[in-house]
Amino acid sequence: MRKYIFYLLALVVLLFVPVVNGQDDMMWPTEAWATSTPEAQGMDSQAIAGYLSFLDEPGINIDSLMIVRHGQVVAEAYYAPATSDTKFSLYGGATSVTSALVGIALEQGYIESVDKPVLSFFPDRTVANLDDQKAAMTLRDLLTMGSGFDCDVSMGTDTVEAMKASEDWVQFALDAPMASMPGSQWGYCNTNFFLVSAILEAATGQSMLELAQANLFKPLGISDVSWAVTPTGGNTGDAGLQLTLRDWARFGYLYLHGGEWDGAQVVPADWVTDSVTSQIATPFGVGYGYGWWIFEGMGAMALGAGGQYLFVMPGLDLVLAATGSATEATRTDHQLPALLGGLMSMPYADEPLADNAEGVAQLAATIETLANPAPTVVPSMPDMAAQISGKVYGLFNPGLFRLDFFVEYVIPGLDTSGWDTQAFSLDFSDDEATLSLVFADGEQQAVPVGLDGIYRISEGRLGTIGAKGEWLTGNLFRAYLKNIGGGITYRLDMTFTGAVVEIIDFEINGGTVKSIFGVVSE
Repeated sequence: MRKYIFYLLALVVLLFVPVVNGQDDMMWPTEAWATSTPEAQGMDSQAIAGYLSFLDEPGINIDSLMIVRHGQVVAEAYYAPATSDTKFSLYGGATSVTSALVGIALEQGYIESVDKPVLSFFPDRTVANLDDQKAAMTLRDLLTMGSGFDCDVSMGTDTVEAMKASEDWVQFALDAPMASMPGSQWGYCNTNFFLVSAILEAATGQSMLELAQANLFKPLGISDVSWAVTPTGGNTGDAGLQLTLRDWARFGYLYLHGGEWDGAQVVPADWVTDSVTSQIATPFGVGYGYGWWIFEGMGAMALGAGGQYLFVMPGLDLVLAATGSATEATRTDHQLPALLGGLMSMPYADEPLADNAEGVAQLAATIETLANPAPTVVPSMPDMAAQISGKVYGLFNPGLFRLDFFVEYVIPGLDTSGWDTQAFSLDFSDDEATLSLVFADGEQQAVPVGLDGIYRISEGRLGTIGAKGEWLTGNLFRAYLKNIGGGITYRLDMTFTGAVVEIIDFEINGGTVKSIFGVVSE
């Protein structure tokens, strides 16, 4: 199914005839993005409003979206509870930024060539599983996901979690066994771009964040950045970067203009060209450059788990930045086709359209509704709500909010070591419930839960949480707890029977499900 979807998207792209940008005046959003009506930039307000509403359908799970055409923002939408201040974890979208830093390091002379063998960057290390294939692996092979390591996310053989549980991440990555000759076969392997970041830090003597802040983010006006820190004090190139939606779009706008920003060549132009040109074939009918997915005839896409997207479309003079929180299967087979298919189905003109006050008003109303949805009428609560209110349920398994190490790592500042939960209680009022959590160390956190369809926002050990819930049956209460910006959403289905509760705990991004039982504490 996944391969079919990518082939379908590639076919749509090949059938699309790009529009040439007719605007001569360049806009540079270093301080702030300029805004415009869609019609002034050759787009239709009502079509965009329909597109944004469509992306709000259940299961698509988009958190934010911005469309930039001819250098001006024609639409910027945040799906509650996300806001313009939210920094989003970009997951694999960080690889495209890491790739840009390689181009900068080449230009500054820190790295001689991308065709230099990977092992030559680590002369003091003794590497296991060394053979002719591993000796031939180059920096270019890492950048194209053609390393040849026995490691591929789509095949369930990614090694990043084991690497990040090891004592020496670089050594673990270098020691990995080979499966094919470098450059001969594509396979998405997170440790490839971790090694790229290790090479960058060894070559420059700087962390990834230091290198990026001085040479990439500062020229673009990007200052509100977080990047997860490794045990050795560096940053990893495969994930862990957090940006606001507007700054994510700035990075795309830089690539739309060949690495140039307001008269300065921030990333070498030839490096940008090579990065967004297919260097290796993938099994999905699209190409792959240096940390970018390539749709021939349309442009390039940066992509991260859960639904972090950056489309750069030179033929339309357009950038689309989006963030989301979907499962991997849903992202590939449902979210991406909806996002890209809807974008490509909208009309585009190379000249301004007639003013459309009604359409502009409709678009503004849609964006407002997405950010601030109207509360729903709270149905009469079942008798069970009163029966369980205030009762403390001890849990047999403390892993209610336990995440795998990889997800914990890629969200800067997220520390789940104290998330083990020994008990909880629920208290219901007219339009709100309070979920009181008792952690393993005895500390507590009260999480307000909207019963009227509106997320209630709270801060605490779990981070910034938006929570809402509803009774599905007389004894089944469903709560959503969303880590805002982290792409993590827990759906907790709590079935109460006598003194016992069973919780079906579904973490939506990772797609993990577990059953946890509890009993009323005496």
